[in-house]
Amino acid sequence: MLLQGEGGTLDDVIGRDGYREGDGPRRQHGAQRVHFAVHRERPQPHEDREMPQVHAVRNPSEPDERRLLDAFDAQTIVAVMLETPDAVASADEIASVEGVDMVMVGPHDLSAEMGILGQFRDDVLLDALRTVAKACRAHDTIFGIAGIRDLELLAELVQLGLRFVSAGTDTGFMSEAAGAHVARLRDIPLEVQA
Repeated sequence: MLLQGEGGTLDDVIGRDGYREGDGPRRQHGAQRVHFAVHRERPQPHEDREMPQVHAVRNPSEPDERRLLDAFDAQTIVAVMLETPDAVASADEIASVEGVDMVMVGPHDLSAEMGILGQFRDDVLLDALRTVAKACRAHDTIFGIAGIRDLELLAELVQLGLRFVSAGTDTGFMSEAAGAHVARLRDIPLEVQA
């Protein structure tokens, strides 16, 4: 589960103003907002769940529902995406929220917000990444990143504690493969032999 602010999943979960009818306080910010969303959306203990969902995915040869739900819970990771300087400033507080397994940085959106779109080696962005990495280490939370293809930079971030890299999207991978195939097709000689 990815909780992402500013037009993404986090806003869909709790509404743009931090409120969904009948839920919690009207305004939620930073870690308070993340805490609310995590505890709203993280899988509930299996005793509180509706079982028909499990029956739909259960193979008769698999373990009983209780063990299956425990397996689902064990494999659920809650990740919070930081994409603004304000979110980075709250990284320590956000990484400390119980139930948050990973804090990810969206470097494209973050660098755009900083006025340095795509300049992933800019000192301002690197300082932000160090801030998030430090917060994650302090709270034993996974530090993740999306959208960086520079392997040297990724290796440097691994030294800071980076443990998750979103290597791309299905659309990006298909587009890249299609482009490579088109390039191969263009290499076919056009001379006609008589």
